[in-house]
Amino acid sequence: MSLAQVVSWADELIIEFAVPDDRLFDVSTAKHINDAVIALQAFGDSESQSIVAQKAFHLFSVGIEQSLTSHEQVAQKIYYMALADQIPHEEAEGHMFSFWDELDLANAGVYGNPADIRHELVMFIRRYES
Repeated sequence: MSLAQVVSWADELIIEFAVPDDRLFDVSTAKHINDAVIALQAFGDSESQSIVAQKAFHLFSVGIEQSLTSHEQVAQKIYYMALADQIPHEEAEGHMFSFWDELDLANAGVYGNPADIRHELVMFIRRYES
């Protein structure tokens, strides 16, 4: 993502939430990509991994909706989140491991319908976002 995309994303979240996370303002006002990266790293400073995961799921949902990322990239990210024990809710963990493989197999024409799996992924993310 470019600096402009990151700033735009932060601005949209600030407008969307009645009480936006204060750390978004640091991202929104970043003048250089390094400043944005440093501001984004502050999101890892939460005591609750599940809250961070829920916020990440929201960002994934927005990213897919606005075509800023792909379903495949999100499926990969939630896989790695599960490996790092960054899960939004304990019942979500098993599914977090499966979407990346399911999409890979469906996209290769081996098993499953890619459109159906993408839809399931979006519904899953929306269920557990903050």
